[in-house]
Amino acid sequence: MNEPNYYLASRFSYQSYSGGSVCMYVKSNLESSITDLSQYCIEKVIEVRAVQIKTDKHLIILLCIYRSPSGNFGEFAVQLYLILKHLQKPKLEFIMCGDFHVHFFIDSSSAQQHSF
Repeated sequence: MNEPNYYLASRFSYQSYSGGSVCMYVKSNLESSITDLSQYCIEKVIEVRAVQIKTDKHLIILLCIYRSPSGNFGEFAVQLYLILKHLQKPKLEFIMCGDFHVHFFIDSSSAQQHSF
């Protein structure tokens, strides 16, 4: 991406596999900082990047998450829980986006067991 007024805040690419990456761009006029969550990342299970954005009225953590379709969903759910527990603070808001590779409109055990 080569957009004026934005910068690459954080990115991840697999070391051992092709495909599946996470990039986060932030508007230059926003006060932001990277939150390191690398200790929770497991290749093919969960890759997550986080940027904290501070505005006049809000403190927001933006989480960008990728889960490989071949990754263990139960392990993904546990790691996501640990991440949210680690980050949880009073008055902190979360926005999560990414590709979870869960098809909630198809009858699947992952969707039924772990509906959000």
